[in-house]
Amino acid sequence: MTKSLKVIKPLLSLSIGDTLELSKDGKFYVFEYKDHYDESNYMFSTTCSFSIEYANELIKEGFLSEQLMDDESFVNVFDEINNLITIYRNQLDEVLANTNLPMCLKVEKQTVLSNMIKLLMHLNSLKK
Repeated sequence: MTKSLKVIKPLLSLSIGDTLELSKDGKFYVFEYKDHYDESNYMFSTTCSFSIEYANELIKEGFLSEQLMDDESFVNVFDEINNLITIYRNQLDEVLANTNLPMCLKVEKQTVLSNMIKLLMHLNSLKK
């Protein structure tokens, strides 16, 4: 489980976009909201907590979703491009080595993979 869960369907007093954080003891997901207009005239606070088991059920039912942390959501595009170039080159080598493929299929796959590699190489060259 992640440290944060995001509300994706209204639930109890929670609205879409609210975030529940894992408690320090790791047993509950907690949402806290405090609003201070003027402490002498108006103060509103609410706390909502779910056990991890119940939070899992709410995820399955579509009320909550796991929220990626910043370091988990970052993907370097150029690393991804390099990975795809490697994958497509391996596929191209397999196509060229396969003698059982009909020639029309072999030429089509070779053309598509070669063009994808050229495109990715061009995009990779834009890295500064």
